[in-house]
Amino acid sequence: MGLFEKLEKLINEHGSANIQEKHIAFIRDELAILKEKFTMITQENSLLKTENQKLTTERDILRQKTKEYEDGISFPSDMVIPIDGKNSQQR
Repeated sequence: MGLFEKLEKLINEHGSANIQEKHIAFIRDELAILKEKFTMITQENSLLKTENQKLTTERDILRQKTKEYEDGISFPSDMVIPIDGKNSQQR
């Protein structure tokens, strides 16, 4: 192996190591960004789960109230609307 080949090999190996270090640095930066995004998404997910639970509870309460009204339980008399559209108390 001549001097030129040895020099070329040294340049290629050094260049490859330099490129490899740049790739590793890039990957580390990307990993840090992804970790930060993961933390933000995890927090958002937690908030959304809490909100979903509250809305589910509210929905269940409203369904129960609707069922009670439909069954005639706790149905206020002033909310009764006669079929003919007239207030039956005015007759």
